[in-house]
Amino acid sequence: MIVDVALKVTALLGVAWTVSFLLRGRAASTRHAVWTGLMAAALLLPLFGALAPSVELAWLPADPSSEVQQFSPASGTGLDLGAPASVERSAPAVANARVSAATAPGQAPRFTLTLTQALAGLWLFVALLFVIRIAVAHVQARRMLGACVDPPAALVSALASVARELDVRVPPLRLAAAGTMPAVIGVLRPSVIVPADAVSWTADRLRLVLLHECAHVRRRDALLQVIASLATAAYWWHPLTWLAARRVVRERELACDDVVIATGTPGSDYASHLIDIARALKPSRQPAMAALAMARPSELEGRLIALLEERPRRSQPSRALALGLGLAVVALLAVAPLRLVARGTAAMPPAGQSPATAPAADAAHDSPPAADAPAAAQATPLLRASVQATPLLRASEQVDAAPAPKMDAGFTDALLRALDDEDADTRMMAIIALSRTQRAEFAPMLAQRLEDSDHDMRAFALLNLIQMEREEARAFLPRALQDESDDVRAIGLIGLRKLNHPDRRALALRAAADSSDDVRAMAALTLAAESGADVDAMLVTLSEDPSSDVRRAALFAMAKRSGGDKHQ
Repeated sequence: MIVDVALKVTALLGVAWTVSFLLRGRAASTRHAVWTGLMAAALLLPLFGALAPSVELAWLPADPSSEVQQFSPASGTGLDLGAPASVERSAPAVANARVSAATAPGQAPRFTLTLTQALAGLWLFVALLFVIRIAVAHVQARRMLGACVDPPAALVSALASVARELDVRVPPLRLAAAGTMPAVIGVLRPSVIVPADAVSWTADRLRLVLLHECAHVRRRDALLQVIASLATAAYWWHPLTWLAARRVVRERELACDDVVIATGTPGSDYASHLIDIARALKPSRQPAMAALAMARPSELEGRLIALLEERPRRSQPSRALALGLGLAVVALLAVAPLRLVARGTAAMPPAGQSPATAPAADAAHDSPPAADAPAAAQATPLLRASVQATPLLRASEQVDAAPAPKMDAGFTDALLRALDDEDADTRMMAIIALSRTQRAEFAPMLAQRLEDSDHDMRAFALLNLIQMEREEARAFLPRALQDESDDVRAIGLIGLRKLNHPDRRALALRAAADSSDDVRAMAALTLAAESGADVDAMLVTLSEDPSSDVRRAALFAMAKRSGGDKHQ
């Protein structure tokens, strides 16, 4: 179950990542809708998976113990494997003896906890802690709002003017203590708070601040942020959810900045005001999920760069929302019904049913002689009989052994030529097409993209090579951790764990001092599987990191190591 959910969440967030790459030249509100929509789809994944009809994919390794139990003479399958009658008669006796031994007089029945149950329990427990943290943050934010006072009439009039300009309902305005960062608080009925310093602000600065905050209100960003926070709480163990949550915050702020620029404000002037506000005011002490602060220092650098870029600013909110919802629904309906099962499970008869009483469609096929069965199935009479008894299993063996269809030479040549196109988006589409084939002969082409000038291209190529478990990815990981792109460095840490890099410990320790919050958080998660006094010391240091994301990742790593030590 956990592997099944992990792969589905990876697929959904992978779609969000890919689409956001392709929409880099569009308005930030469109990318924000994509990220939020796919995180909402991930949050609804268990519900849709339970209600939708399942489509089984036999991708997991076969479980020999279950196969033996299902086709053994004592299980009632009716297969005559030549076992002595005494063995058949003694099987129930052995089973009864085991039950009796487990429940001997004076001895309480034992409760055995499987690894899957333990992991599921840990998953739910930590998720509950995150949900409680979200609730507490919102309660504290409401208390912060209650401590504010009524603003002067001039500020209320300025807010009403800005609200009319953006065609949005005038939100409540509250005056906080001096030095407080402007923010929006409240999910269902958001309020705008400004510091007492706003009374002395120039008219231009006051208008820009109120424009940014009213843009949050118009876009319902507080509600959308709750959705992203709950998705992160549900899948706290998945590294991509933390990266996705960061992207949601980043695109949200860029989208509100775009609203301000679209009203005619020069980007350079707005950037200057942002710098002054971040320098003079202190950020809200509440996490981003509860108080949408205007100028958090961790987000400021990227926003300033974006303000000076020439790119589309305007977008139709209805179109952006439709794109996000449509993409989420399509991806959810495509992924939720899939269910991973062990190879051969779908072809096995139900427990307690003899192959002789299988559906008529199966019985209509003649069982071939043992020589026609796969070589591996001829090793024992039990396996040979199981293959002969189930035509569907025999057909699945033939499908698994069939070679992958060959691609047309002209098709392949076109993709390879597109890899050298001068347009980065064209190269990205070509590499996506090649990576979807999962063919080993295309791995060298993906490896060449590790040297691409576009950092998104390097990140996508490295991620696919890691998924293919290629040696090119393993060799590139030390360089990836020194890449100028935060995304490439974060993906490099994912590769350290998945590919079991020999220098994983040393590289993760070095990455723990990275300037990026995402990279430090990933380093903490990577160190969860390592040991040593220096690792312990680094996790303690990261647990006091300025970034809440890094602190959470470090504490999770410490909890995981503590649990591992206890079992040992």
